[in-house]
Amino acid sequence: MIRWFIGVMACLTIAGAAMAADLPADKINGFKAGVTTRAEVLASLGKPEKEDHNPDGRSVALYIYTVPLTEKNKTVREMAVDFLFDAHDLLLGAKFFTKDPAADAKPAATSAAASAPPGLQDENILLPLLEGFKVGSQGRQAQMQGTEFVPNGETVQDWSRMVTEQIFFGRRSVDPDDLPGGMAKSWPVACPGGSGERTARTTENGYPMSLWVFRCPMNPQTHKPENMWMKVISGQDALYSVQYAYRRALADDLAGPAMNYLDRVKVCDTRGSAHPCPSLQPVSR
Repeated sequence: MIRWFIGVMACLTIAGAAMAADLPADKINGFKAGVTTRAEVLASLGKPEKEDHNPDGRSVALYIYTVPLTEKNKTVREMAVDFLFDAHDLLLGAKFFTKDPAADAKPAATSAAASAPPGLQDENILLPLLEGFKVGSQGRQAQMQGTEFVPNGETVQDWSRMVTEQIFFGRRSVDPDDLPGGMAKSWPVACPGGSGERTARTTENGYPMSLWVFRCPMNPQTHKPENMWMKVISGQDALYSVQYAYRRALADDLAGPAMNYLDRVKVCDTRGSAHPCPSLQPVSR
């Protein structure tokens, strides 16, 4: 139920929020709206001025465009566009910078990347590695990317604990309560007798963040109880959600490990000092 319900809510939340809608198409001649892969970007825009490949498998394609003189733009200048791809060549997003003639096309804040963990670039979600867990499933649909982690020897169909990470690309600076708040309204429909409520709302590493707990005494599909703690962080590039779920009755010993894990989930940005990137540390249990 949790996998199905969150997946449905995710699709509803990001409907109509395709990243391509945010691209200044009038300034990028030939860019085709709706592209999702590196091959499609290159087919639309041609060979980039520069390509960088990171140790984590991600790559960046740099394009330079001339911004013409207009009533708003009093001077002709250049704009730099970085298209970011993951290790599978899926398009993660695009960054736009006005090129300063006295500086490089990259923003000055990128000097902060030197103190960040290797392989990180721009905004990232830092997900601790749970001891004894493996990736059960991973994929991307439209502008949502999701990964599910389960204990070794278990599957995404038959699990005792599950950690789910979701990234909603293009959902910038939104209310972190929007996603879980919508889920809480419909949760009793998916799980009779279930409930969802916010337990905390604050600012973490400069980002708005909220914590929720969802209770399900008996999943009608599996005939097992399922209880979940959820952390939502509103980033400047995307919306980030991480859930820690148990397939067992609610008890006092569940909240501690779940909250300990979610407390270590962070979002950071290498482009400046407002959202510094901490060191990655594994966490047990």
